[in-house]
Amino acid sequence: MAIVNCYIDLRILMSTKLQIDSGFDSHKIGSYKQLWMVALPLMLSYLANTMMLLADRMILAQYSLAAMNAAAIIGTIVFMVHYFFATIAILSEVLIGKANGAKHYLQAAKPTWQMIWMTIATIPFMLLIANTIGPYVVPHEYYIIGEEYYKILLYFASLFVFITTLAAFFVAIGKTKVIIISTIVGNLLNIVLDFLLIFGYKDLIPELGIKGAAIASNIGLGAQALILLIAFLQKKYRDKYQTHVPQWCFATLKKCLKLGFPTAIGITLEVSAWSFFLYFLPSVSKYHITVFTIGQTLFIGVTFLTDGLKKALVSIISNCIGGKKEQYSFQVMKTAFISYTASSVLISLLAVLFSVHIMDFFIADNADFELTQTLYKDSKLIMLSLAFFFIIEGYGWIFSGYLAAKEQVMFIMFVSAGCAWLTSALPMYLLFKYYDIIYLLVWVLFSSYAVWSAIIFLWKSANLLKCK
Repeated sequence: MAIVNCYIDLRILMSTKLQIDSGFDSHKIGSYKQLWMVALPLMLSYLANTMMLLADRMILAQYSLAAMNAAAIIGTIVFMVHYFFATIAILSEVLIGKANGAKHYLQAAKPTWQMIWMTIATIPFMLLIANTIGPYVVPHEYYIIGEEYYKILLYFASLFVFITTLAAFFVAIGKTKVIIISTIVGNLLNIVLDFLLIFGYKDLIPELGIKGAAIASNIGLGAQALILLIAFLQKKYRDKYQTHVPQWCFATLKKCLKLGFPTAIGITLEVSAWSFFLYFLPSVSKYHITVFTIGQTLFIGVTFLTDGLKKALVSIISNCIGGKKEQYSFQVMKTAFISYTASSVLISLLAVLFSVHIMDFFIADNADFELTQTLYKDSKLIMLSLAFFFIIEGYGWIFSGYLAAKEQVMFIMFVSAGCAWLTSALPMYLLFKYYDIIYLLVWVLFSSYAVWSAIIFLWKSANLLKCK
């Protein structure tokens, strides 16, 4: 999902100096040492961020495959809703960073407060859609299973927007340690509570199933929000930025909306393609939806590699452009391409070799016997098809990283959203509706989106490299 990370590329482009320490220039430009020096901390950060989702999915799979499928379908819908507002909130860091850089410290917290007001305004909207549109956007079979999961996640969806708002402030002023701490605490709390609330504990805690996963996630998010809020209201920030003083400024709010709205629309369009796909796939068969949700979970689990390499590439090339050394861009891309190829092929080989053991994480003792036997029997083929998507999608992210450094963010969004709908969601809907497509081809066919976006990003990158 290249576009979901597109707004982060813009953040890095606007505040590269905050992402790279004093050792950045100590290695040869475009060398493997330089790339991995920047990429590894980012990879660890992204891995921490995905742990909450991975924990929910894999623990739920041990409870029930149907519960995991419901969580995947509903989670994508909720993700689409709160990421629209979160994208606007995170891009407020551009205004915060400018004020902080100009030493207008009393103005730096103003955009954050506008996003806090926006977050509060989203609460009635979240409550409304939680209690109205669920049966229309979630397949009936899975809405019955996950109705409480859907509602609880949306009741507290504004928490995610609030977390993103405060995180934007700390990123903009270069104080990111508190974000990492809050993420780790929230994830650890979520994992512990997942086990306790999903399965229950003796006679002390009742078994809540998928509802327990939603409660655990929201408590984890609540812990993150509380840590960030306490940090935001610390004396040193109150004195310097007046963070404790509520501020209302319509002009600043308008700037934040203008800055974030186009990106938010682009992200919503792409994620809506995934939601549409997950809506119709259960009607094909339980095999199709299960293979896809298992693959999606594993894919999310390894995106820390592509995320880290891509953001490192954006940072290094942005520095090259700013330092009038753009001639090194091709070498940086070549290094990233080779690094990704070696890493992704290794991960893919391990996934295929240990495919049966990987399936163990997704199959509960009480799972459907026929479905279980099929997943085990075809585990290697499933991993091969997922590996193909993973490798090709990563190449697209590498090429789009160069485009992000060249400020081609809108191009990335239009291509990603267009390819998601025109080369994947709609064609696959027609294929599965009128033809008997076996479940083993789900990820192969879905890869058409990754192939086309990678080709277009490569074409655009090649043209820009020729013109530099």
